[in-house]
Amino acid sequence: MPDTDIVIAWVNGQDPKHAKKRAKFLQEGPAQETLATKARRFSDNEEIRYNLRSIRNHAPWVRKIWIITDDQFPPSIDQELAREHNIFTVDHRVIYRGFEGCLPVFNSLAIETMLWRIPELAEQFIYCNDDMLLSGMTKETDFFVDGKVVLRGNWADLTDKEISFHASNQLAAAQLYGYDLTRFFGTPHVHYPMLRSVLEEAFESLKPEFARNMAFRFRNRSQFWPISVHAYQAMRTDRAVGYSGKPDWRHFSVRFCKTASAEDLITRLEIIRDHKVKMTCVNYFEAVQAKVPDALSYISEATGPMAPFERPDKVADVKGGGLLAAV
Repeated sequence: MPDTDIVIAWVNGQDPKHAKKRAKFLQEGPAQETLATKARRFSDNEEIRYNLRSIRNHAPWVRKIWIITDDQFPPSIDQELAREHNIFTVDHRVIYRGFEGCLPVFNSLAIETMLWRIPELAEQFIYCNDDMLLSGMTKETDFFVDGKVVLRGNWADLTDKEISFHASNQLAAAQLYGYDLTRFFGTPHVHYPMLRSVLEEAFESLKPEFARNMAFRFRNRSQFWPISVHAYQAMRTDRAVGYSGKPDWRHFSVRFCKTASAEDLITRLEIIRDHKVKMTCVNYFEAVQAKVPDALSYISEATGPMAPFERPDKVADVKGGGLLAAV
């Protein structure tokens, strides 16, 4: 089986240096959509601690972990020990080499445009955000089969449906490949298996579109979602297979985190705590914790024992979960 890496996009928006830089470009540039600039989008609740912990415990077959950052390093992780466990940071300047005029960037859609440019990145890699966690034991064939990506998702017709910010980005990607609202491949918001060569090929064949996408400092409704572009390109070139099993993920969407009752949140937290699914994403942890104060204990149990590269400072004991970061 070929080597497989994991790439994680992470930012600590509370870092005064980063917050000051972000505010500067918000003031100097054109007006941005509120959804693209909310502080919550850049918040760091130390999800990266549990993300990395979950990979160590539930995906020991991963070769290297690359954390894409803007001159930062997660304070909950010991940098020297992280390197010993094949965890490395990649600065935006590295993936934007030759396109430095687009920096600084505060936009995941733009950053995802450049993922394939990580030096030494394996051909097979799994991309995720810092709020995505592995909640059960995985194997490589959950993500790749015979050199092809395993695509989770389904074709849908969005005619007469409300088009959210995220859906508009997916639609922009679909339109690049001749699809529209009537035939639209929706991808669940969990770990994304990708092939470096597929994204590079898309970049080469859609250079003007990629150049535009990478240049937005903040997210924009007119951008395309590179993850969707990768999916269509992989399907078009016969490097994708559909996932046919029962859903092995749970997504705590922003809407669900906001509107679900404490009881409903606990039910879903119990599913991931008990390892009944392999992947999860908690998009708005602050809202979950406000209703379920011990939500971190569920996440800690879901992700497994504390990893040796975690820093134990600013932590508290939680029943059944070992050490947890104070938030």
